[in-house]
Amino acid sequence: MAFCNRDKSKIMKLLKIAAVNILIFLGLIIFLNLTVITIYQLSHLKLSSHASAHSNWKLPNYKNIEWARAHSTEWSNLKSEYRSYIGWRRLPYKGQTINIDEKGIRMTPQSEFVTTKSPLVIFSGG
Repeated sequence: MAFCNRDKSKIMKLLKIAAVNILIFLGLIIFLNLTVITIYQLSHLKLSSHASAHSNWKLPNYKNIEWARAHSTEWSNLKSEYRSYIGWRRLPYKGQTINIDEKGIRMTPQSEFVTTKSPLVIFSGG
């Protein structure tokens, strides 16, 4: 009988060691996974906020356009809200290059060259 109890205690010790090792291994995997996710989210947040806020003005279609940098900055500062049956609408905003009224409609000033005989062009959509 004593031999059997000794074997049981050895098996229990081995099981405890195995369980502790498995728990440490799982803890390390969870820790490393959370660390990688956190680093990715922080770097993605930093890159996306920096890139979207101030780099559009560097595009070739804005070359030699004086107001491009201000427009890009204003565009990144615009806020929106969701309205049922309408969709997303911009909140009122007044800037140097972008002006949005209380209804969420962008106000575009007309050129001084527009006359009553000028053709009317309407753009609609998102």
